[in-house]
Amino acid sequence: TKARPRLYSEILSTGIIVRDAQIDRGWPKTVVASLSLVNAATSFHSSTTGGVKKNKVGEAQGVVDMIARSFRTGVVAHAFNGGQVFDAVGITVVDCENTATSATAVHSGARTHPNRVTIPAAATYNQMVADIVNRY
Repeated sequence: TKARPRLYSEILSTGIIVRDAQIDRGWPKTVVASLSLVNAATSFHSSTTGGVKKNKVGEAQGVVDMIARSFRTGVVAHAFNGGQVFDAVGITVVDCENTATSATAVHSGARTHPNRVTIPAAATYNQMVADIVNRY
């Protein structure tokens, strides 16, 4: 949750760069895609503090919802007067403990997972790729 402001900032700055490419530089066929990775592991090794941190139950779902919402009605839509800047949006959820001894896996979404996450249909990886292909 501490990374949410930085995530908003990165999404907005990408939109500004793309808008510049599309309008000011005359590149109207630029395809703009955003792929966000969200970690749903129950705990992970923090690279900033060096310790183990716990993901609260529901925290990953909250980040996924925030990303999906920001493209529809949130900060990204308002920053560009409701105009669509991104042609494709994808969210992939992973289980990453961030240690050298554990593998990173794509989150299964299983009901038994403590941090079960559901990705909106319009923001799945497969839909993002389809949107890129259709736009291109």
